[in-house]
Amino acid sequence: MGEKNKFDKIKYNAEYNKLHNKKFACELRKEVYAEIDEFLKRHSISKAQFVRDSFKKLKEELKDK
Repeated sequence: MGEKNKFDKIKYNAEYNKLHNKKFACELRKEVYAEIDEFLKRHSISKAQFVRDSFKKLKEELKDK
């Protein structure tokens, strides 16, 4: 009886991610990917943070155009 109402964290996380997150992917040349990956590791920046920061900066630069 208690098994039916047991909280399933894995299922909850999967459903939450479906509702609130979207993947962003692109194809890069291996050399470019390696350069970006090394830069991010050196500066302890996640890929998601890199995309967010880059987008924010690009939006600011293109605001006046």
